[in-house]
Amino acid sequence: MRPPESASGSEARDHEGSRQAPRQPDDDVAAVLVRAIEAATAAGRFDVVAVLAGELRERRLAGSGVVDLTAARARAKAGDR
Repeated sequence: MRPPESASGSEARDHEGSRQAPRQPDDDVAAVLVRAIEAATAAGRFDVVAVLAGELRERRLAGSGVVDLTAARARAKAGDR
């Protein structure tokens, strides 16, 4: 049986030994947003929940490479002129 490989500087292992991707600062921001959404929900501040959820959604979409079709169509239409 081989001993587990040591984690490199940018790679970590979870408690079961599987590799994890390095954490990014945006991951930390997203985690804070999730906790803020939970706190706002508990406080009954659903107006704040809506704002925070929108921010979290935008961050996740920006990081995923998903194309905003409305914006892409507007750029294409502006380029036709």
